[in-house]
Amino acid sequence: MVKMREREGAHLLKDLRERIQTMRQAVAGIQRQAPEVQKRYREQLIERIKNAGLEVEHIEEDRVLKEVVYFADRSDISEELTRLQSHFQQFDDCVKSKEPIGRTLDFSRKK
Repeated sequence: MVKMREREGAHLLKDLRERIQTMRQAVAGIQRQAPEVQKRYREQLIERIKNAGLEVEHIEEDRVLKEVVYFADRSDISEELTRLQSHFQQFDDCVKSKEPIGRTLDFSRKK
């Protein structure tokens, strides 16, 4: 029974490591793209103004800037990315432990 538990744990560890690696790669990609989001939003906003038949020259730059800043604030994901990095580090720390870690990694809510 102990051997079977150890084999199951090894398979779960391998699976979790692969999943964490996939998430790390996704987070890295998101972090690389994040700085461009505000720039793209500004470009899209100006394009929508043009498509609405309004002349961009008559739109106050200050107003466009305020809208972009408001969007940037609403779409800021830096806290969530930091939290994910923290979870990745906690996983790494747990895996290094010589003690059983199954319960430590159980993120389900207790009822």
